[in-house]
Amino acid sequence: MSLKEKWQRWKENYLFRQIERLQLPVFGDAPTKRFYFCFRGRVQNVGFRLEMSLLAKRLALSGWVRNTADGAVEAQVQGSEEKIAYLVSHMCSRKRLKVRQLEKREMALEKEDLLFVSDRE
Repeated sequence: MSLKEKWQRWKENYLFRQIERLQLPVFGDAPTKRFYFCFRGRVQNVGFRLEMSLLAKRLALSGWVRNTADGAVEAQVQGSEEKIAYLVSHMCSRKRLKVRQLEKREMALEKEDLLFVSDRE
């Protein structure tokens, strides 16, 4: 295993541990919604997709996250609006990345969407 691969594995394990240890708030009952997000800034090559995917899964949200060719990260997230707001707030608060612009748009629900997927998986 190369040094680069070891470093990548260490970063991924670090993110897994951080998300596992995160104290989640208690969320109330709320209707299910779906939103599209586009995060712009320093959001690629900083573990953004992996962290978002791990936290979304822990929050029992569904949807997907992927990089775009122009350096942004886009996502569709479905679940409780309160949980989605927590996820987005968490991602925007990370110190190793910098969200400079956030686009948000409500979308129609996708009844068959039950998992959260990153384009890395």
